[in-house]
Amino acid sequence: PNTQVDYPIAHTSEDDENYYLDRDIYKQYLFAGTIYSQPLNKTDFSDPVTVLYGHNMLNGTMFGDLHKFEDEEFFNKNKYFYVYTKGHILTYEVFAASDFHNKHLLRNYDFSDKKVFNDYVNEVLSEDNYNSNIRKGVKITEKDKLLVLSTCSNYNKNSRYLVQGVLVDDEFTN
Repeated sequence: PNTQVDYPIAHTSEDDENYYLDRDIYKQYLFAGTIYSQPLNKTDFSDPVTVLYGHNMLNGTMFGDLHKFEDEEFFNKNKYFYVYTKGHILTYEVFAASDFHNKHLLRNYDFSDKKVFNDYVNEVLSEDNYNSNIRKGVKITEKDKLLVLSTCSNYNKNSRYLVQGVLVDDEFTN
C-alpha cells in the first residue's frame, strides 16, 4: 500500500536465474524487467526466506518506490505488505528496511539452519546497517517465514536496498 508496487511475480529457471531482469511476464524485452524470484526459492513462499528482485526505477515503478521506506514516517505508517497467490493472501509485517551488503542472500546463508537464520535476523536488526529503519517489538523466530524485497541502493553500488517482512497471516481464499 501507498507505493506503485503492484505487479505479477515471475519465477526464473535454472538456465537463467536473472531471465526477467530485462523481460516482461510475456518474455518480451522490457528495460524495467519484471519482479521475480530465482530457482533457489519455491513459488509458494514456503521457504524460510524468499527473495524477490526488482529494478529501482527512478519513476517509482517496479521496486523504485521501496525507497519510500527510507523515510521514518512512511516506514512507521506502512506496516504491512501483501502477496496474492492462488488460494492465499499472504500478509507480511515490515520489520526492517535498509541498505545491506550485496552478497547473494540465498547462496551465502543456509536459512534451513536455525542458527544461520537467527544470525541473519540479528544482522538485519543491527544498528550497523546504513540507511535503516527497524520496527521495534516485532518478534521473529526460526519458525517464521520472511520475504525480502530487494532492489539497488540509492547510495552505494555495493549494497542492496532491502525491505523485509515476516509472514503474520496466510488467509485462504477460493
